[in-house]
Amino acid sequence: MTSTRYQYLFEWLQAFGTSSGVSIAVADGKLQVYFGEFAYTWTNAAPVTAGNWYHVVVTKQPGAADVYVNGQHTNASPLTTFGDQGSEVVIGASTWRGPGGYGEPYGGEIAQVDIWRGALYPSQVTDTFQSDAALYLGNGVLAVDLCVGALRAQGVTPNPSRHHLNVTFSLPTASPAKLELIDVTGRRVRAQDVGSLGAGTHHVDLGQDPPCPPASYLIRLTQGTNIRTAKAAVIR
Repeated sequence: MTSTRYQYLFEWLQAFGTSSGVSIAVADGKLQVYFGEFAYTWTNAAPVTAGNWYHVVVTKQPGAADVYVNGQHTNASPLTTFGDQGSEVVIGASTWRGPGGYGEPYGGEIAQVDIWRGALYPSQVTDTFQSDAALYLGNGVLAVDLCVGALRAQGVTPNPSRHHLNVTFSLPTASPAKLELIDVTGRRVRAQDVGSLGAGTHHVDLGQDPPCPPASYLIRLTQGTNIRTAKAAVIR
């Protein structure tokens, strides 16, 4: 990620050539975004280092564009041009040369790409980052503690675990809530309704018979529109 050449993560243009659109790249140790400004310049969004995951959101609407990195607002531009995107969506390379003329490939890993219809509000960006953070941030399979208000998913103890997944979490109310165990393919392996436990801190074993197979998992706690996640692993 320290290369001085542009390595494109994403590009979607209004047309091929030098037309405006949205381009996201890494160069000189920085995340850079091309808003399609009339000045045709790149904007430095945030420093980046090799070996780390980053959650990036770019929103664009007439007269405004914003960049968020790991849930934090980093840039705003009033100079963006706006129009219907006409090129193909390219992930991990540029396409400004024309159809099939890919270049500037990205030398890292891209875990997930979402395209939204309409620009997200700042609160929606925060919610998106918090719901995804446990998948990509942190070290190895250590639990991630995400908390907004009183709804909290603290993960499992011990972690990694041998078959038993003793999940600790907190609920702000006795409203319906669900605790789920998700495998790496996105399949729900276990689920348990926990709202009846009431407000406060609780402990639930999601690794009951039959024992969970050794693997990495995502623990997901949902209450109403609030979702919190944490990572866990089961070893032999």
